[in-house]
Amino acid sequence: MKKFFSQFSLTLVLVAGLVACSSDSSGDSKLPDPNSPDETSSEAGTYQQTLGSDMKFDEKSAVWIYELDSEFKETGRKFLADRKTEGSITTFMTDSLTLKNRYALVKTEGFRIRSYEVFPAEYFTEVPLTILVDMKDTLPICISLAGYLETNRALAHITLGKEPAEAMQLAHEELLKVFYWDVDELKNVSFIHNEPWKLGWHAADVVGQLFERFMLGGELDLALQNFILEFAIKGSITDYPRFIPVLDYYADELRNTRFSKSDNRDYYGKKPVLMQLFMAGLYGLGECGSKNFCEMKNLDYEKSEYNDSVFICDTLGWMLSSQTYRNTCKYGEAEDKEVRPGLIDTTILYYYHGTFHIWQECSELQTAIGMCKESRFGEYASVGDTAFYYCFNNLWLEKNRDEYNMSAIVCDSAENYTTVGRDSTTLYRCFFGTPKVLEGDEATFIENTAGLKCDTVPDLLLGKDSVTQYVCDMGKLRTISDLEAKANRGCTSYNYDDVAQIEYSIYRCRGQWKYYKDSLYRDTVTDARDAQKYPLIGMGSQLWFAANLNYATDSSWCYNDSTANCDKYGRLYRLAEAAAVKEDSLLCPKGFHVPNKEEFETFTEFVTQWRPSNESLSPVLKSKSSGGIDYFGFNAELAGVRNDGVFNYMGNAYYMCSKGATTANSVRRWRLATDLSFTYDTVPVSNTCYIRCVKD
Repeated sequence: MKKFFSQFSLTLVLVAGLVACSSDSSGDSKLPDPNSPDETSSEAGTYQQTLGSDMKFDEKSAVWIYELDSEFKETGRKFLADRKTEGSITTFMTDSLTLKNRYALVKTEGFRIRSYEVFPAEYFTEVPLTILVDMKDTLPICISLAGYLETNRALAHITLGKEPAEAMQLAHEELLKVFYWDVDELKNVSFIHNEPWKLGWHAADVVGQLFERFMLGGELDLALQNFILEFAIKGSITDYPRFIPVLDYYADELRNTRFSKSDNRDYYGKKPVLMQLFMAGLYGLGECGSKNFCEMKNLDYEKSEYNDSVFICDTLGWMLSSQTYRNTCKYGEAEDKEVRPGLIDTTILYYYHGTFHIWQECSELQTAIGMCKESRFGEYASVGDTAFYYCFNNLWLEKNRDEYNMSAIVCDSAENYTTVGRDSTTLYRCFFGTPKVLEGDEATFIENTAGLKCDTVPDLLLGKDSVTQYVCDMGKLRTISDLEAKANRGCTSYNYDDVAQIEYSIYRCRGQWKYYKDSLYRDTVTDARDAQKYPLIGMGSQLWFAANLNYATDSSWCYNDSTANCDKYGRLYRLAEAAAVKEDSLLCPKGFHVPNKEEFETFTEFVTQWRPSNESLSPVLKSKSSGGIDYFGFNAELAGVRNDGVFNYMGNAYYMCSKGATTANSVRRWRLATDLSFTYDTVPVSNTCYIRCVKD
């Protein structure tokens, strides 16, 4: 790179005759006394200057001030600027330099431009620069590639007879024109001087970054050579196509940048604005100012990847536009979160972001339910019947359906009452001032009883489904119980203490229908075969013999072969005969049969449900003569058994036959014993048991 700049300086001399740019070759000439300026020069004097740079430099970097004579030739005297660092800012200072001319050359050593970047490392190329400066100017000097461009062109103007100040101004204006930077804020800003500080600095940085991009392709030398040579000689550039890849890179980078007000531009910084203007000039988009603000143009440059893309005139220049900016460019500022349709596509909604001073496209949610802003704090909204939201701190928070529905419910008392939610259909219950979700059976109950009149009659009411029945109790409707359904009458506060027969048992209304042992259901049946009469007792849905069967068969016995025991306890039957699947008339009277396992289980469930508290099944079924309480009138006697021809267990056990054989050699029977057990046993088929017939 150093070699390139040396060769290039020589090229400029040969092509343009810019001998003023080269150093005095008389290295052996005696240096004049610094304190003895040329008295013949009106520009001689003592100067001080501050210099800074947008380029990279390190501890080895240096800045030299080269003295010029009145003919702009180097005198051979040079002065090293002092380095000054305050915090993260480093500048180079000169103080009390006595020079023959107010104009001098600033030359750098060890200044670098970034060559390429491979994360996380950066690589730099050293670039020696020569900058023509006016030492009388009190503004800081900006050491940059832009200043280097201006210097070469200014020296060319001086060679052609222009005064230095005029030459420098002309060079600056020509550079502005090359990049189309002819806006008011930039006309009086030099790339050499930082006025205003940030704007000049960023403008110089833009040029530096332009050439950084060429280093990636190894074309830096050629790009600089063509650009500087052409600009130094003509003050213009025609080799634009070389810059198109770089412009496309920055056009994409700045796609969504917004600049609508001067304070907003300050927020984002000047550098992106300058890059926009630079792109506009080389793209050839033409003038962009207040008179054509928000004008849109299609780029007509086939060599650019953005050929035929839309650019829009922003406050300070052309910008590759997004759909959002094209739709909102002319809106300007608005109230925070104000919503408007797009100017071009009115189907798209946009809102104004008051913090960043830009318009943004509304999300699908914002389009559907609007913006969540301060005026809507605490408001609920929904998207159809599937999504529900709550406005909190300018954000829509997702809620569930019940939270959304209950937001419209005001429980204005401590009463327990039903109401509907925000959707006018879903049911909720206000319970002591707080809404509760009605779910499952409760919700079904409310829906099914709507319109039913609750009076003081315990009659059953039919719900809307024409199946479920309800009853009025204490002024409120409720679903009926199984017993109420069987009785076809409710048990409520309006018929307290009423007695009703439900199936084969008597019940009394005490808050609900309860088994009433003091009023047992009783009946009798006469066996037509032998005219014997048997008492019957109701056990819920079953009607049982209240005594053991005493019908004589070939396979039946009286305990101890005593006829008196048959009269008292009934007969013992062989299990094989009782359990066999055949005509029940061979054992039980017509209309009755030997109970099976399922019927015994139903019997057990009834006894378990209605027995006195803490009582086992045995005492509530046993007769009083057997030591029981006979709670249900079942009159179970512990009358023993005959097994293998031997009678046994009188007063200790009671066996009842069960229909249905388990295997060929064994059957099951129910056993009631003195140890309070009531079990289902598997025994040999030759064993015996008593039969309690149950109604078909």
